[in-house]
Amino acid sequence: MSQSTKAMHAAPVRDTSTTSTPTGVDSEVWEFRANFDSRSPLDELVREGARRMLQAAMETEVDEFLATHADRRDDEGRRQVVRNGHLPS
Repeated sequence: MSQSTKAMHAAPVRDTSTTSTPTGVDSEVWEFRANFDSRSPLDELVREGARRMLQAAMETEVDEFLATHADRRDDEGRRQVVRNGHLPS
């Protein structure tokens, strides 16, 4: 890709010192990008809910994996597949 082609595809740099829209960027897109940095309480609620859902899914997956391999033991009878614990909250 040539330098001029790369420059055409590069994301425009946001100039926070002015409120004008850069050349080639739709004003609605520019406004969305400007507001994207701020988060509302609803955004935080959704973000936290998604984080909790992913954590629960991962915990379930680990528990299922441990249950599947619970019978794997070494020569001394110790479990070979174990959980090492959790990090502090």
